[in-house]
Amino acid sequence: MKIFECLNRDERTIIRIMHDREIVYNAVRIARVKGGLLVNGNMNT
Repeated sequence: MKIFECLNRDERTIIRIMHDREIVYNAVRIARVKGGLLVNGNMNT
């Protein structure tokens, strides 16, 4: 996870596909996809 934090500090966009909510909630922004369509995309606050 540390590598993702470093890349994000360098203002790089990183797209990760996750199913583990513990990991997902470390993200700045979360997009939810269902059936191949974006159903929710918002800032993780």
